[in-house]
Amino acid sequence: MRVDASGAAALRATSADLVQWVEDTLGARLVGAARQARSRPQWFVDLEGPSAVQRALIRQSREGGEANANFNKRFSITRESEILAALQGQDVKAPKIFGFEPKSRSILMEVLDGESELTEAPAEARDAIYAQYVHEMVKIHALDAAKLPVREIPKSAEDFALAKIGPMHADYLAAKRPVRPDPFLDFSMWWLRRNVPKAPPRASVLQGDCGPGQFMFKGERLVGVIDWEMAHVGDAMSDLAVMRLRNVMFPMLASVNSHLRLYEEASGRPLDRDALIFHTVVVGAMSCFPLASTLQYPNPRVGWTFPGVWVDAIHRRFTCEAIAEGMGLDIEPPEIAVGRTTARTPLYDLLYDFLDQVGVEFASDENGRYQMRTAAALAAALQRADGQAAAFDADYVAEAAELTGRKRDNVADVDADLCAMIARGAIDRPDRLLRLLYRSAYRLETLVTPLTWRVSGAVGDRERWTLTPFEKLPLR
Repeated sequence: MRVDASGAAALRATSADLVQWVEDTLGARLVGAARQARSRPQWFVDLEGPSAVQRALIRQSREGGEANANFNKRFSITRESEILAALQGQDVKAPKIFGFEPKSRSILMEVLDGESELTEAPAEARDAIYAQYVHEMVKIHALDAAKLPVREIPKSAEDFALAKIGPMHADYLAAKRPVRPDPFLDFSMWWLRRNVPKAPPRASVLQGDCGPGQFMFKGERLVGVIDWEMAHVGDAMSDLAVMRLRNVMFPMLASVNSHLRLYEEASGRPLDRDALIFHTVVVGAMSCFPLASTLQYPNPRVGWTFPGVWVDAIHRRFTCEAIAEGMGLDIEPPEIAVGRTTARTPLYDLLYDFLDQVGVEFASDENGRYQMRTAAALAAALQRADGQAAAFDADYVAEAAELTGRKRDNVADVDADLCAMIARGAIDRPDRLLRLLYRSAYRLETLVTPLTWRVSGAVGDRERWTLTPFEKLPLR
């Protein structure tokens, strides 16, 4: 990443007070800056002066989180700064924190030397690196929660079960702008409330968002654990569930199950299979609640919007597969003919090529190029939708009629019928409803796979745009 004076000038022009605070905090002048290519605002900054710190990271809150009041009471950049401050001096590989600026909600922290993408490591070294991370998670889970600024200590089984998804569901129900009926969300909560596992033997300190991409390594050595915004106290199975999810979202390991067994051996804590499956459903479904509003009222200036398109799709499919695992069901994906074209296909291809090949030339930095290529991937997804979405919708409406006995003309009416059925508790065959929702989610993810991969190649390079399979837990 190129960190230079032009980036510093741009950051100073838009955030002069923040730059001044950084300089006052570190006792050095900010001379270089570059925004990281990702949805969250983060800048790498270079400094000159008597300070020993020559490079630091400014990490800020996600844009567009104002509607998530209940969630932000528990999980926020402010909480992350408090957690990091409390971890200083403890036997945990966490980055140093230099300060927190509340007005801009910015953490100033050290830059850990190394890589976060396991794909940067040789294939034969990845499991060994990840094993170090698993051992670090065991240490984190053994921390004394009383020494951390976490106020919400779960007591009941339901407290442990719904600690993460509860606030998101509450924000979804309290949304100021109406959202469309969504049977996937309603069915997920229906299943969760009927399958709350027993409380764990002890509450654990959790990183909250762990797995591939959430730690730094150099060579074959673990350097540190990053991204503590979701840290809380709860059931250790919740962190292990996130590991399962993230390896589907960002496939870097051939298998997560071997690392789950390593956790069991290293911690001396037997895996609770029922709780692990339950929390796998939780972490799969939870992000879809805030995304319901984000995607219905999209804002191009909110960095989470573009990634939210594929995150929502992959989480829906993953959640259905996790519920099927909990129900002991085998569910099969629908047959899909990829590559259907229309008279408009060449225009979508032209838009993709323009954004990916020409548009990136107008971007001033790495983040701008990332945003342009993400827009290009959306164009590719729209090209897929143009060729297939109408047929997918017709299949969904026809399959729903077999379940409900009511013939409807459109998806909106089907969704309203299914939500009403769930609200009444009139789910005679939850297995059939799950299969319907799974096929719908699978089709949706098929449409948006170009965004999943954020490819920079040609539109015709479709072999990369495939769905990462769900890895089931071994049977008891």
